[in-house]
Parts: sequence; structure tokens; C-alpha cells
Amino acid sequence: MFLAVFHVDDLQCPVKVLTHLDDINAALGGADIHCADDGAMRGLDRAVLEDDAQLLDAAARVLPGGHACCDVLRMEGPPGYAVASDARAEPEALAGGPVVWHVIRGGGQLVMRIGDTLAVVECGPGEAVGLAAGTRHWFRPAAGQRCIILRTAPVAAALERCPSGSDLAARFPGFGL
Repeated sequence: MFLAVFHVDDLQCPVKVLTHLDDINAALGGADIHCADDGAMRGLDRAVLEDDAQLLDAAARVLPGGHACCDVLRMEGPPGYAVASDARAEPEALAGGPVVWHVIRGGGQLVMRIGDTLAVVECGPGEAVGLAAGTRHWFRPAAGQRCIILRTAPVAAALERCPSGSDLAARFPGFGL
């Protein structure tokens, strides 16, 4: 996992790149965003990954703290030969409440808009990112990846993704990190 921070007026060159989890969390802490190693989800049987109900059941057994609500996102990245400008990201949305993104398979970039900066977290299997309510964000699967993401939240409303009304994700879908 690493974090690249860009100013929205210059998405060509990051103003900060961090690779240590403690540094990443310190940089994102002011926005109530946190990253973690999610090793409990790494050892799941491949058969469990193919069925949403089995994955949700396994998550209830292995994730600490018991989460009231969960859902599974399955996303396909662009072909491995695609260039970053050809990539498509989901639209920017507002987190409906506090939610944790657990990357189960594949990887990609979870992009969060924090004031006049974009925080781009490159995450892969066994990593989790917790977002505060109202965080503007989008996810872009890495090229050639089939992503499985488990989102957990204390209430169902937190899993609802409200459109932000911004087209930033469409204008800057990938950073080629």
C-alpha cells in the first residue's frame, strides 16, 4: 500500500508520496481516514470468493468487531495492455456513513478528495481503507485485475453511495502510479 497526494490543479506530479502505513495514517488522519493491514481476509478459500453469500459469511467469522452491514463489489479493471488514459473509474460518490473497504482480490486505486487535494491509495489484497461519512471518493481497478471488495459499515445507510455531482473521476480516472 502507498499513498500519493496530488493538488487538484496539478494531477501530473504528486506533492507527497508515502509508503509506510504509520505515515499514511498520519497524513490521512485529519480527514478521519485510516488504512490497515487486513491479514484475516487473505487466507480465504478461492471457492468462497466466487459466491457473495459465502464471502459475507466468512467475513462475519473473521473480521473483528462484528459489522452490522456488508456488501460485495466486483469490478473488472481494463485490459492489461490499456494505458491509464483509457481506464474507466466509477463515478465520484459521497460515503453515506463510515465504511471500510476491504480488498479481497485484485487491487487498484481508492481516490479520495480532501479539500483541494486528491489522496490516491494504491491498495491490494489483504489491505483495508476506512472512510468517514461524507468522504468524496471513487475506485479504479488496476489494469488486468478482477477486484473483489468487501465493504463493511455499522448501518446500511453507510453503504449507500450518493453521487457527489462532480465529474472529477471522469476527467482524471487514472494516475498511472
